[in-house]
Amino acid sequence: MKKQLLHIFLLLLSVAGFTACNSDDDAYSLTRPEDVMQLKSTPDTAITLTADKAQETAVTFTWNAASNLSGDVVYYLQMGIDGSDTYTTDTIRLAPDVRSYALTTAQLNRMLTGWNGVAGTPTSFQVRLIAMQPEAAVYQLPETSTLTLSVTPYDQPRNELFISGTANPAGSSLVNAVKMDAGMDDGYTWTGFLNAGDFKLTPDRYSDTPFYGTKGNAYTLVYDETGNAGAEPLHVSEDGLYTVTADLEDMTVSVSRINIDNIWMVGSAMPYGWNLSDLQPMYKQSEGVFVYEGPLNEGELKFPMQNANKFEVPYIMAPEAGKDIMGTGAIDYVTTANATMHDYKWNVPADGDYRVTIDINKRTIDCERVDLSAQYAKMLEGDRLAKNDMKLYLVGDATPNGWAIANATSLHYNYAADPNCLTWEGYLNKGEIKFPFIRSDKWEVPFYMAATAGEHPAADGNELTFIDSSIGGQPDRKWNITKAGFYQIKVDAVNRKVYFNEITGK
Repeated sequence: MKKQLLHIFLLLLSVAGFTACNSDDDAYSLTRPEDVMQLKSTPDTAITLTADKAQETAVTFTWNAASNLSGDVVYYLQMGIDGSDTYTTDTIRLAPDVRSYALTTAQLNRMLTGWNGVAGTPTSFQVRLIAMQPEAAVYQLPETSTLTLSVTPYDQPRNELFISGTANPAGSSLVNAVKMDAGMDDGYTWTGFLNAGDFKLTPDRYSDTPFYGTKGNAYTLVYDETGNAGAEPLHVSEDGLYTVTADLEDMTVSVSRINIDNIWMVGSAMPYGWNLSDLQPMYKQSEGVFVYEGPLNEGELKFPMQNANKFEVPYIMAPEAGKDIMGTGAIDYVTTANATMHDYKWNVPADGDYRVTIDINKRTIDCERVDLSAQYAKMLEGDRLAKNDMKLYLVGDATPNGWAIANATSLHYNYAADPNCLTWEGYLNKGEIKFPFIRSDKWEVPFYMAATAGEHPAADGNELTFIDSSIGGQPDRKWNITKAGFYQIKVDAVNRKVYFNEITGK
């Protein structure tokens, strides 16, 4: 709770009578006016605050108009722990015609928590109403009216910040507010979906005041304690995935839309299962839209946002555990920190070929059965590929895992990306390479090999030769990579060619 040290001079005057010297050095004094404002509270008895009533009104203060002052009157409500000085109080300026002021349970509890009130312990809460006439030609002593209440706060975590408003896809109600991740030195960050709309940053999810917003400068935060300071909510103009970063020490804010380049697939429903080194890439069809067409097994499925060879990464996940993937449904963005708590996968109901589309902009996933058998029939040894869930590998001293055929590096198939090709991208060393159909602890398996031994990559592709080494006595012809670097490998099983395309700029 930020403290406002307003009109300290006024507050000092409100404690004692005013004395001064006139032009003849004669001392004079002013008598404090009678309390005609008669500050009252409802309830006027001891109050015990509870978190389940956070959004309900805890206390309402009412008063009469000041009648001993002439001219335009300004009112202030000063609240604090009984006996404290102005450094542990809050002072609020009120509109001239206001005759009441209410605090919700959350607001009152937050005040007491900010003043180091102890949860479960009654605290003597003092409220002072001050009326003054600042533009009077002759100084008039302010009128005051004071009351004291016993208030027992509840435990409220500190250093929390929440996002709430119409931009929150979960709903604009405060109960749907999302918690930001706290960092160091009053820094907060959050990544997730936002709708086109407005949102505030609030210290708790039970009250929309006080809040942090902006005022004139979209990158500067403004703290508005009462909702009357003119602060405006933050705004996003279109639906999407955003990162919101706030620094309450520097009072700065950043709202950045995330343009996603890659989404991967992993799970027991994938041909390569839960193997983190075998994540299936989706095809980026357009900005925010990713597609996979190919075989899936009955099982579980989720979508990592990073290919980091570990499970602790951000994900696109289902909104609930075991959600049927068929049809069109909602998606959740899950941060790395929440990936184990919200580990909700989709369920693929049966083995088959599927088209899966994720639309980040619409926050949807769409899944339908498709028939790719005609396409498989076009592919060399297509029957073998189809029965093997379109699996193919690369092995050799040019590849990441060398000659360890039991740990051969996988290529991936996605009809949406290229109906004819299995692909892989990564770093190749100088050396030899060939393509086994099976990971195995032996070399007697089918391969795609070069037409001639030691063949170098050609700009227009190299011919594929199918060699079934499982029958023994077959030639062993590899391609020779003469330059180390990053490559995209495309194995065109329809036109029987392989392309080693070097990727520059990595």
